[in-house]
Amino acid sequence: IKINADVNGAYQIMRKVFSNVKADEIEGIGLSPIRVNIA
Repeated sequence: IKINADVNGAYQIMRKVFSNVKADEIEGIGLSPIRVNIA
């Protein structure tokens, strides 16, 4: 199952939402995509 488009869309939305927040305030939030295996 490929969910790359959904993950990419969510990432883009998060970038827009957090664009006004300083980088040091969201340092603990990981915005890196990860691969999830679904059995």
